[in-house]
Amino acid sequence: MVHRLSTLLLRPLWLLALVASGVVLAHGRGQPFEALYWLCVGYIPSFITYLFVSWLPQKRMRSVVATYSMQVVGTADAILRALRSAANVAATEAPTQEEYERLCASECPLQAAPQFMGTWLEYLSLEKARSQQAHRQLLTVGTYVEAAHLKLLIEIDDCVLFMMLDALGRSPPSNPNLAFLARNLSHHYDATRDLKRYVEANMPGSAWPVRRR
Repeated sequence: MVHRLSTLLLRPLWLLALVASGVVLAHGRGQPFEALYWLCVGYIPSFITYLFVSWLPQKRMRSVVATYSMQVVGTADAILRALRSAANVAATEAPTQEEYERLCASECPLQAAPQFMGTWLEYLSLEKARSQQAHRQLLTVGTYVEAAHLKLLIEIDDCVLFMMLDALGRSPPSNPNLAFLARNLSHHYDATRDLKRYVEANMPGSAWPVRRR
């Protein structure tokens, strides 16, 4: 946040200095602009260096951060689409916990998931792994992830749903359906909405299109 505010405040000053340098250089050397002339001669190369060495790389890394963040968001969207597809529900609005309970009540953990060569439990574990892989990628560029952003990512990565899926991977469930996961699926979806809103508010237009296999 501090870096973003300082950039917004200094940007007009950079542009003003660049325009002023152009005016002085166009005027040429000589009194009373001799000292200012040489100052501007040094400023313009410095500005170009900053543009290519600092500003453009930072802009690119913000796109990387936004893209991986949206991949985390995409796992919740994919799970919801799969549950609705299995139930032949074409709804597009945000789900409620009650909807998750209805959708999960009709699906068995060891039943095949739609458009996936495996069970529901395996599919959910795959989406968890995708989310955590994107999270690990974000940690490699942690310098560009602000504290509020990181807090949202940690809340998703440490969610109860992922803990339960880890436990179920070690000991397959005896539950007749997925209803026991409904509440935590809903909480996971809500947490990803918070992350999505943060990215859209703070990094508009930065994320690259997220392709799902």
